[in-house]
Amino acid sequence: MVLFAFCAMATTPRVLILGDGGSEVFVKQALSDAGADVTVVSDYADWDGVTPSAANFDVIVLLDGLNYGSTMQNAAAAAISAHVAGGGGLIMTEWTAYDAHEGTLHPAVATLLPVVSTNGSYSSAGTWNVTQPDHPIVTGLPASWSDPAGYSVVGPKPHTQVIATDSYYGTPMIVVSTNAGGSVVYLNHDMTYTSPTLSPYIRQLFVNAVAFLTGNKPQPLAGDILLLDDDELSFGELVGSSQTVLAGLRAAGLRVVSAGSYSDWDGLFPNPSQFKTVVFLDGYNYGNGLKTGVSAVLTNFVGSGGGLVVTEWTASDVRDGTLDSTFASLMPVILPAQAGFGAGATWTVTQPAHPVVAALPGQWSDPAWYSYVEPVSNATVLVSGPTNLPLVTVRPFGAGKVVHLNHTLTYDDYGVGGEAVRLIVNAATFAGGLPPYDSTNADVLVLGDGRSESDAIDALLGAGLKVSFGGRYDGWDGLFPVAGNHSAILLLDGYKYGLGLQAKAEEALTNFVASGGGLVASEWTSYDVLQGSFDAAFGALLPVTQPVYGEGSAAVWTVTDPSHPILAGLPAQWSDGAGFSLVVAKSNATVLVQNTNGVPLVTVSEAAGGTVVHLNHDMTYTITALGPEIRQLIVNAVTFAGHLQNAIRLSLVKPAGVTGDPMRLQFTPSPGYDYTVQYRDGLGAEFEWHDLPGGPFNTGEVDDFDHQMERFYRLKIEKTAP
Repeated sequence: MVLFAFCAMATTPRVLILGDGGSEVFVKQALSDAGADVTVVSDYADWDGVTPSAANFDVIVLLDGLNYGSTMQNAAAAAISAHVAGGGGLIMTEWTAYDAHEGTLHPAVATLLPVVSTNGSYSSAGTWNVTQPDHPIVTGLPASWSDPAGYSVVGPKPHTQVIATDSYYGTPMIVVSTNAGGSVVYLNHDMTYTSPTLSPYIRQLFVNAVAFLTGNKPQPLAGDILLLDDDELSFGELVGSSQTVLAGLRAAGLRVVSAGSYSDWDGLFPNPSQFKTVVFLDGYNYGNGLKTGVSAVLTNFVGSGGGLVVTEWTASDVRDGTLDSTFASLMPVILPAQAGFGAGATWTVTQPAHPVVAALPGQWSDPAWYSYVEPVSNATVLVSGPTNLPLVTVRPFGAGKVVHLNHTLTYDDYGVGGEAVRLIVNAATFAGGLPPYDSTNADVLVLGDGRSESDAIDALLGAGLKVSFGGRYDGWDGLFPVAGNHSAILLLDGYKYGLGLQAKAEEALTNFVASGGGLVASEWTSYDVLQGSFDAAFGALLPVTQPVYGEGSAAVWTVTDPSHPILAGLPAQWSDGAGFSLVVAKSNATVLVQNTNGVPLVTVSEAAGGTVVHLNHDMTYTITALGPEIRQLIVNAVTFAGHLQNAIRLSLVKPAGVTGDPMRLQFTPSPGYDYTVQYRDGLGAEFEWHDLPGGPFNTGEVDDFDHQMERFYRLKIEKTAP
């Protein structure tokens, strides 16, 4: 068995994002994708400077954009000042300079700004020109680019370094200061105040800035999949299909980079030539079109051997003219002038030996919308629907391949199920010539809630567990992925709650637990049982009950049984701001963690056959990202409930005062196993894995004195020879 511990940076940066009520979802995704350990406070005005503690982070990101002008608490400002004075990194965005000018930014934080606004003026849609091309913050970025965001007309303070300016005023856009101790980076960008999403350029600037502030070397954007999403920010809520698709691709072991909204991508950055497949999601937020020249970029990419996966509504957008004729030439299908649309179909596999339908059942139902398309002459229909309607169609184009999935994803707020997720994974690997993902079993099956799944899957993969993803829980039909092919099921009922389970899904969960399988369920499951969204049979599985409606937030989680395996590696107390329900433990259950009023927060029972754990945490409903404690709880609970081998986390640290400045790798070994540390110096196929000399390292600690900034590590675990 080989367990992986990848990181896109040599050390794992610990980042605290203080949000502005919207922008944080995009910044968090970019940093998490790059390997950072990210904790988010959704609104900087809510942070008390204590929980979470600034001492636990290398970098603080202060986002002042969508909701600017809020009052920061005195203790929060003091914590930020102390963090920088102690050598910690800080990233600040516009409108901090404007707020400093208006007097709404706390004076202690205003003094940290590398810039000053003399008159409070601002502009938008600037062209960013790099003035210091060798600086790490602009690694991989072009010499200039355009961004629709707003920015302030500011000037640099003395003894600061200007990395980029705008083309009109010469205004500093990226400025670095070390005047207050640690390094402070100012990004003159108003986040999602002007635009409902963030461009790939500003996302990469955050990644590079965090790498710079933590002594890492930023890496150029590259990977297996370039994702063009259909998301938008609506009243501070991220809506779209990307979270479900991203979770499925990552669970399959694919390295994914998001370019943001498909309509914002300029075709230049990220460069598609650095990827095997482009996945174009055109479902929830459709009809926006591509920027001028992007269709030609995609045509050249596929013609040169790249893969392209497109979803419906692309055929509809071609017919309506929002996608141009160049893009139309790529399509495996057309939508005739008078053809219409439908919703809810039986999907029937017509080419069962084809890799795009590998591991899928021969037939399944899906409630999503589709278009009445027709295949082009050189296309092959792999899955059909009513009256032989093409639902999955593939065609060659030059040296590449294009796959059309006649599925509108989360349009009309449908939950994307396990079959659709697997189709996207299969299509992406097939089109790009990547190794096929042909697994039909895993340690844990994750059923998502539309946002929490990426954090949970990252934690599980980081602990060395093999993961299947069944889509959003209301989209899982109980048939695929097969519950019985897993040791545990993680049901995330948080961000999107109250959606209900399909009848077959509830039956599958009940039978799975009855036969000894492990179930880990989050809040709002007990609330949904109370409201009737989940049936009584599912309610009988839970170790808690909720007699009447009642909820709270920001509980102090207090451990009552510190020796229990579910609580391994956790402190005696913590708080992360999440919501919880006023549940009561059943008589046959054990409470492992409770709040100060005795409300059960972690409860376990084996009364239903298998082990069931209830985590009274609303996932990303109240908070934007899962904190370190709940991520560890998820790993521990899944491992315990599924009777899996204890998960092993490979951590990387740089010990102070050690001659030779080694990279120290640490993990918790178990008797009877040999642990070999392997490394490679890049993610591409040309980089081979090598054993670190001197192994096996059964003490759980080894120093690598020959490390490179881009080195990646993994553990190979084998039973000790008799």
